[in-house]
Amino acid sequence: MCDVKDVREIYDSRVLRALEEDPEVDALLKGANDLTMGRLMFNDHGKTHARIVAYFAVRAYEILRKRGIRANLEFEDGATEEEVKDTLVAAAYLHDIGNAVNRRDHELLSLILAAPILDKVFSGSRLAVKQKAVAMEAILCHMGRYPATSLEAQIVALSDGLDMERGRARIPYRMGAKSIHTYSALSISRVELQEGRERPLLVLVHMENPSGIFQIEEVLGPKIENTRLSEMLRIKAKIGEEEVVIH
Repeated sequence: MCDVKDVREIYDSRVLRALEEDPEVDALLKGANDLTMGRLMFNDHGKTHARIVAYFAVRAYEILRKRGIRANLEFEDGATEEEVKDTLVAAAYLHDIGNAVNRRDHELLSLILAAPILDKVFSGSRLAVKQKAVAMEAILCHMGRYPATSLEAQIVALSDGLDMERGRARIPYRMGAKSIHTYSALSISRVELQEGRERPLLVLVHMENPSGIFQIEEVLGPKIENTRLSEMLRIKAKIGEEEVVIH
């Protein structure tokens, strides 16, 4: 079993605690899993997934910031590091709650459900209004079907795709079915997000066989295509001792 990543291991804030303790958020994340896992027999889209996406989003932003790259909220609105992280965390926790209603167009459904929750965690200033707007863009764009213009939204989309260890891959597949989706998802054993050399972000995907490359190409490709983040990212597949550059 892999160690499941959890944003609470690396970050703490009022916004994160509010999202963790909000019964509405909890109920919607449970509802998302009831529909995706219970009714459709797909993979996890609930609270564990939200915590993993938030973890990767915070780590990616920390690495980029260390390399001198600023998020849109920073250079457009003077936001602090914590305010950017809070925005990333909020989007990560709420991006999939629309699945509680329906899988189809769940990004749009997530926006509707997330709006009043975001009003609770971001309020009282012009910056808070902008944080809500950026979080909503990240929610809307996480599947790669809408163009993500902010670095924050691009980070959340990438982070969503990185939750692919041991069958947690973001291509929904029917559990128990035999298909390329299933085999490729189960072949991935570990995902590492590190500071890179020639590019700031390095994603290293450990897999047992090359079928896992399908997940990388099908999941991460559409999410980062034609984005600013794409130029800052290197993706490698590690199969045994061999490393293959995917992006």
